[in-house]
This record gives sequence, C-alpha cells and structure tokens, in this order.
Amino acid sequence: MPAPSLIPLSPAWDPSSRTPNPGATYREPIVQNNFLSSLTQYIKAYNPWMDSPLLSGKRIRVLFADTIPGHQNAGWRHGELEGRTALWVGAENGEAQLQQADGKRLNVPERYVRPLRPHAKGALVVVIKEGLITGKELYVLKYDEKKCTVRPGNESATPYNRTDIDTDSLVVVAPLNKLR
Repeated sequence: MPAPSLIPLSPAWDPSSRTPNPGATYREPIVQNNFLSSLTQYIKAYNPWMDSPLLSGKRIRVLFADTIPGHQNAGWRHGELEGRTALWVGAENGEAQLQQADGKRLNVPERYVRPLRPHAKGALVVVIKEGLITGKELYVLKYDEKKCTVRPGNESATPYNRTDIDTDSLVVVAPLNKLR
C-alpha cells in the first residue's frame, strides 16, 4: 500500500483546491442580513435632526437618557446626568455638543441625548421633522399628546396663522432672553 501522502486527493478533500462545487449556489445567510441591518441601525445617528443645517443655531433643549449602566448598555458617566436637560450647541463626530445650565460645555455620544418634546401650552418650539417648515420657531397655543395647535413665534395669534402639527415633530427651544 502506498504512503498516504502519495495518493492524489479529491478536490473536495483538498483545502487548497480552488475547484468550486458546481451544484452549489451561494446565498447570504438571512441571520447575517438581519445582524448587519440591526448593526447599521445601531451605528446610524440617534438624532438625524442634528445634521440638518436648518437647525444650526437653534437653542434646542435636550434630555440626557439611557446614561445609567444596565443590561447591554454600558451607560455614560455612571448615569449622573440622567433626566437632566441641556442646550444643544452642535454636533461633531457622532457626539452632541451641549451646554449645561451652569455654562459648562460637554461632548456627549448622541445615543444618550433626546430632544425635549413640548408638554404644555405656551412652549416655544421648533420643527425638526424634514419639510417646508423645518427649523421654524413656533408658539404652542393648544397642547395634545398627538397634535399641537401652533402659530409663528414672532406673530400675534390670529385665526389665520394657526396650524396643527404632530407633537413628535416638535422640540422645545430656550427663549432668547433665557439661554440657560
């Protein structure tokens, strides 16, 4: 019997063989697709409105959220700022630049920042949803969880300049005379 190293091997058993299996067609595993799409969603900006040039210079109030370490969440600064608010100054390299009430500036990963939604009548808000009035400052005349009746922030209330907008597309801004 000849030595095993002298017997020719079939391409199926030879790891260096480049002969493809003619009966097989390559399909990308579904699990991999789901994983990649969820990973892509995770990497995408948590706050796409931060990239809008129409919102630069607005005094948008934001809330620190999910900063407490927990299951599958490393947290941020041990949750010491959880539930507090700050002013959004800008965004750079996936981090939100924020100004706290005491004047300190922080760079915070976007995943820990949420825009503050209106929760009462009389709030000064700005539209963050992409559209014709993105970045326009408005005054809330009537609040509802789903829709708010608003008017332009610099005009007096008349029946002609009122409109209803989804509450989810509005965020609170700080008045000019009260930046902190």
